[in-house]
Amino acid sequence: SDSVLRSVNLLVETSKEKAPPEKELGSDYLLFDPTWQRMGSGHITRNIRLLTAMTDIVQPYLSITGVNNKLLDDDVVPKKRRDNRACIQTRVVSVKGYKSVNINWIVGGGITIERTGLIYARWDLISDDIDGDNQPTGKGLEELLKTIENPDNADPRVKTTMTFRGRTRWHSEGADPPSFKKKRKYTGLLSQPSFSSRIVLNDYDNGDQIAVFAYAVLDQSWGRTDGNATVKPQLPPQSHLVNARTNPNWKHEYVNQIVEGRKYWFSTPLTVVVQEGKGKVLELAWRIPSESKLKQWEEEMEEDISEYPVAFSFVIICCFAAAVGVAIYRSEMKKKRKRMFNEISTEIDGMEMNDYDEVIGQISNHTID
Repeated sequence: SDSVLRSVNLLVETSKEKAPPEKELGSDYLLFDPTWQRMGSGHITRNIRLLTAMTDIVQPYLSITGVNNKLLDDDVVPKKRRDNRACIQTRVVSVKGYKSVNINWIVGGGITIERTGLIYARWDLISDDIDGDNQPTGKGLEELLKTIENPDNADPRVKTTMTFRGRTRWHSEGADPPSFKKKRKYTGLLSQPSFSSRIVLNDYDNGDQIAVFAYAVLDQSWGRTDGNATVKPQLPPQSHLVNARTNPNWKHEYVNQIVEGRKYWFSTPLTVVVQEGKGKVLELAWRIPSESKLKQWEEEMEEDISEYPVAFSFVIICCFAAAVGVAIYRSEMKKKRKRMFNEISTEIDGMEMNDYDEVIGQISNHTID
């Protein structure tokens, strides 16, 4: 088949010695930081990093990670639905009172990020071909690319943000822009390039559902040849790894496995629900509440109490009354059961047991042969 023998083969030469000294094997210090080339980055360290990098760059990927610098839960849900726009229910935030919000996202699965940005619109303006959890294809992809590449001739209701360039964690110079949290720079596996851009919500009404996609183009230099006439035959790249991210016309199928090329890669969209009220961002979909989520609930509860003191006082009084009512009910039921058992005991004590032996003698004796 023309679809096989197109993998990228790597031959790793580690050391001239079959059993190199222990000091040359490396350590786990900054194990996944490709910029670390000093003491500790030995043979084992480099090869673990190589295997991890080759696994990660099989396919580009993006993920929206936060809104207004509030991190979103990124939980792995077994058997999660990935069709019929289920992501509207599983990846959604409520935005109250903001005219614009800042969206954070990461890009991975490659080396060089040549272009990345956001595209957003109301869900009812997004083509039905796009379900959200799978990469856009067909008419849906064409409409998105028309807006990204030629926004002047596209639907003005579908909007984009400014674009950026960068590097992934596997680049020899490290991730750019780097990930920061509380003024501390992440390294290794956490050093994903973190981008941020603002979407404007002025044109949307209360209750509108906005689909926000992050998109990116990576590693286009892989698909270019240097034109060296001494190389025979003069052919473009032939591997699936290169063509899958550089050649939109690339498609191979073998034993129900499909490799289809594309230039633009999209994240699972974040649904932003526009609502009236005080400035607040609330994640509406979660499965396992984290420590940060519990703290967020506590802060939101404090805000709601201060905003609606009378209503919360009424709720607290109702809850207290309900608790007292349940306690009284359980106490009365316990007393009732006690009286019933006392009556039964009294009846048993007053029964005539003189004919007990005669009654027992009349019962058949059952045995097991």
